[in-house]
Amino acid sequence: MTERYFLVPMELRWSDQDLMGHVNNARVVTLAEEARIRFQVHVEGLDAVAESEAVGGRVVARQGIDYHRPAHYGIPLEVRLGVLRVGNTSFTLRHQGVQDGQPVFTVDAVIVMVTADGSSRPLTAAERAGLEDWRWPDVADPQVGEPHAGTSGAAASGAGVRTGS
Repeated sequence: MTERYFLVPMELRWSDQDLMGHVNNARVVTLAEEARIRFQVHVEGLDAVAESEAVGGRVVARQGIDYHRPAHYGIPLEVRLGVLRVGNTSFTLRHQGVQDGQPVFTVDAVIVMVTADGSSRPLTAAERAGLEDWRWPDVADPQVGEPHAGTSGAAASGAGVRTGS
């Protein structure tokens, strides 16, 4: 199993700010959603995504957000996205927003695979293998994208990190 994350450069809009000049907390949910869609299309391709949705697809069952520091308009934002856990019918994605090399938010979302009637279904072997290839880097503090002591540090240096380009 390789530890990697998918890198999504995000364009912030002026309207993403609140009155304090920070990216609004509700907009973080939208940023995570956009990164998740780009990840899904990258991993599965547009045809597979359309086919998946025709027979059921996936739903966000739960998501938790930690805000580490204010995010600001005008500073490049990237979202690092990787898989924390792969279960039988669900998986957990981590979305970490980073500005100026510092985490600004972390969103962990539990995604459940569903059939056309909305009931959960097991992940296929192919889906499981595809997710396992995007394991979140081993970290000492899961809220901060620093490599765990004793690891190669590939994730922090950019070596071994997959990007969307």
